[in-house]
Amino acid sequence: MSLYARQFHQLSEFQTALDLAQIATAAAAAVAAGVAVWQSKMTKQQIDSRLRPWIGTKEIMIAQDKIEVVLTNYGGLPALSAVGKSDLSDKVLTIADLKGQDDKNTMGTIMPNSEKFYIMELSDDPHKKILSFGYVVEYTYAGGKQGEYGMIAKLGAGNRRFEIIQEWTK
Repeated sequence: MSLYARQFHQLSEFQTALDLAQIATAAAAAVAAGVAVWQSKMTKQQIDSRLRPWIGTKEIMIAQDKIEVVLTNYGGLPALSAVGKSDLSDKVLTIADLKGQDDKNTMGTIMPNSEKFYIMELSDDPHKKILSFGYVVEYTYAGGKQGEYGMIAKLGAGNRRFEIIQEWTK
C-alpha cells in the first residue's frame, strides 16, 4: 500500500471516529435537554401545588343559636373573592346539595395564615332536628385560577357532637 493510500485510510478512520463522537455528543445533549424540560415541568407543578391558598377547617363551635366554623388559609397565597355556601339539614348532605345553594356569604380575602369565621344560624323551631351541616368556599387566586374547599359533617353517636364525614379541595 502506498504512503498516500495509508494516509488516506488513517484519515478516513479518524473522520469516522470524529463522526461517531459528534453523534454521541448530540445524543447526550438531546437527552440532557429532555431531562431539563421534564425537571422544569415538575418544578412548575410543585410550585403550583405549594404556592396557592389551602383553606381548611380549624375549629367548629356549636352554640345554642348558631354553628361557627373557623377557617384558616394554610397556603402561601391569599384566597381572593371568597364566597361561602352552606346548608343545615335533617338528612345527610351531599356536595351537590351544597353547590346548589343560592344563598351566598361573601367572605372577601382570606390571607395566608389568617382565620375567617363562617357562621350558620340555627332555626328557632325546636322540633327541627339538624342531622348534618356543610359548607363550600369558592375563591380565586394568582391570575384568576379557581379554588374550592368544602366540608360536610353529621351528628355523631350519642347526638353530642358533629363529625366531619367529607372534606375536599380543588
